[in-house]
Amino acid sequence: MPFLWKILQALAHRRLIRSFKGLRGGYELAMPPDDIPLLAIVRALETEENIQRCALGLPQCNDQCACALHYCWKGLRERLVAMLEQNTLAGLVGSSDQTARNLTSSPSAHGIL
Repeated sequence: MPFLWKILQALAHRRLIRSFKGLRGGYELAMPPDDIPLLAIVRALETEENIQRCALGLPQCNDQCACALHYCWKGLRERLVAMLEQNTLAGLVGSSDQTARNLTSSPSAHGIL
């Protein structure tokens, strides 16, 4: 439980979720899922340093002192951050619901190939 508690605490600290104490206590989203970009969740759980870290783990890696993967990883990271900014928790849940519907309605899900 300590691992899950740390995640919930980080999300609550960033005001993405609210906690309630007591017999009927628990957690809930602090805002509608449409208002929660995936990047906010990632930033609640990861430091900016980890997000910007060198792909090869080198301590000094930047545009002036680049490793062999720097520019490739930099472009990939920029696209990943942009995708996380543009997509919300609601979109993620909606796409997983659609995937589940597709899996259960496909012929192979019913043993028909």
